[in-house]
Amino acid sequence: MSGVLLSCCNTGHRGGPFFLAYLDDRTSEVSWIKLDDIEVDLNFASGATGLINGKESCFVAIQGLHDPAAVLEFDHDFRFKRLISLPGVRDIHSIREYDGYLYATSTGTNELFEVDLRNPLKISCKFKCPTTASIPNVHLNDYFRHGGKEYVLGHSNPFAAQGGKKNSFIYSLTDEEVVIEKMEHAHTLLDIDGRLGVLDSARGRVVIADDGATNPWLQLDTGGILRGACQTDDKIHVAMSSRRMFSRKQGLLQVNVSDDQVVFGNEAFMSWLYCFDKTDRKSFTRVSLSEIAFEIYDLVKLERPPAPHRLVPNAAAVRAQAWRQQFFWLSRRSAQLGEDDDRQPPDRRRGSASPAPPKKALFSTAKTEEIAFWELPAVNNVASDPAIIPSNAKTSPKVKAPPAEHPMSPAIVRPTGWQETEGNFHIVAKSGSRKTVIAFAGLAQLIGGMTTYNFMSSLKDVDANVIFVRDPKRSWFNGPIEGIGRNSAEIGEKLASLASELDTSQLYLLGTSSGGFAALAYAKALKAKRVLAFGPQTNIAIDYLNSVGEVRWIKPISRIKAPSLIDTFPLLSGTEGMECHLVVGSRDKLDVVYAERLKTIQGVHLHYVDTGHNSAQFLRKAGLLSTLLEQFTMDVPLTIG
Repeated sequence: MSGVLLSCCNTGHRGGPFFLAYLDDRTSEVSWIKLDDIEVDLNFASGATGLINGKESCFVAIQGLHDPAAVLEFDHDFRFKRLISLPGVRDIHSIREYDGYLYATSTGTNELFEVDLRNPLKISCKFKCPTTASIPNVHLNDYFRHGGKEYVLGHSNPFAAQGGKKNSFIYSLTDEEVVIEKMEHAHTLLDIDGRLGVLDSARGRVVIADDGATNPWLQLDTGGILRGACQTDDKIHVAMSSRRMFSRKQGLLQVNVSDDQVVFGNEAFMSWLYCFDKTDRKSFTRVSLSEIAFEIYDLVKLERPPAPHRLVPNAAAVRAQAWRQQFFWLSRRSAQLGEDDDRQPPDRRRGSASPAPPKKALFSTAKTEEIAFWELPAVNNVASDPAIIPSNAKTSPKVKAPPAEHPMSPAIVRPTGWQETEGNFHIVAKSGSRKTVIAFAGLAQLIGGMTTYNFMSSLKDVDANVIFVRDPKRSWFNGPIEGIGRNSAEIGEKLASLASELDTSQLYLLGTSSGGFAALAYAKALKAKRVLAFGPQTNIAIDYLNSVGEVRWIKPISRIKAPSLIDTFPLLSGTEGMECHLVVGSRDKLDVVYAERLKTIQGVHLHYVDTGHNSAQFLRKAGLLSTLLEQFTMDVPLTIG
């Protein structure tokens, strides 16, 4: 039984499950695909774009509210496998898979990136589309292989004298020539019975490249934009989406929801999935997707439906939840993009003397009724940000704020079953293990004004005791650290004592940035077996930092009183039998300088990854950090890059 997987873009649901849907090709029933239990925090997501149904996996491109872009990989039952982070990719659109490589179109930079799926850290730019002063926005949005040739698709032809969104083009990378142009807002390259097809989106047409833009293979007079197409058996499915919501920047909206359309102000927003008979291209059925999302991006055929626990049947029944989430997102966008806009309520504008009575927005399901969108209750995991809720709201969502005085409160980061001992260290013991990891926290992450512990989630499956340590005063673990020691000597003694209490026979030190410095600095004194440091500083002498042009850490380091741990080079010399692994982002030139000065020390190994200072975060988003930490404590070679 085949079906169709749909991606919904620009949903802004922020952590909710509503940006993937499944259409049963036999019954035309639409179900949400629920993703709220996967091992990835989807709060960064604002929708999904490109889809792949490969031989071994399904891939979903995730729109991010910040960089880098990301792709989720699932098996065919939609069991989560890993997250693939794509640094350098901006505004990800279509994705494709060929010969073990994933190809992602970076629309924000008009580039095509190639990713080795056997090692996602190997990412490179395969093609960069030229731009000109008159055609700065090419909007490269798809890549496709067909008939032994490679093609890319964009909105504005940079190879022509005149661009513009009404001059969309297909360019052959193989022949280095434009195959077809003069389309409008073109999306989605596809194979149609052995011929190269494309959606001439804004004109509602399916075009065969060989036939030219003026001779459409299929014409839909819908008034919307075509995006996403696939074939199932004898049908071709084409998604028609509403035009972009002009009014999404406004905090107050006139909304009317009926069975087949959503009206914002004077504009109608409708989404449909058209299912055509390929033989006559006239007989068709259509399924309303307006209750799913305004903008459908991609379609792919699935040979079987996702696992039942992933499906939320009868998507229409949960559309009210989606609308509420959309309203909260629109309100958040309003706060970000238009504080001075006259369209905003008076209490949203700067300089307002007092809040004005809230205006009303219409929201209708079975009947039309007037309510303010901020009166709608929060749904599922929708973030009820007080910053977007007017102070005069009649019903404010209940948000339990974490206690500010303690950064390890249950509402923030404390894993179930882990016990904090005192002050600035935190221990979890693994029964029967004589291995212990000491994880030194960096200074970048703050909660309640204090640094948090690092690697808590990534170390949860490691077969070792773990001592988490933090340094609230940002002393690069020179001290004082309350509950641990007044200086480096006392800190070292305390850590050795804690490890001894855990009956440790093998000790591993781990840290990132200033925590990586500490892991290197204490390695010899604590007789560590292995050290793993991510982007560490290796010398914090002020004169040295000035000589290499460091400005990031000068201020906090200058406040350290009488530091005894300064240069890790002499502290690591003469450590025979100990392995020190430094994982460094190759794009951070100073981090490279810090690492290179240790490379002559016996036992020091340097590993470079294609990112900046936050190499640990980069590996975590790529789904590789937990495996790396397991290798680290199992005394096997580390697979990095």
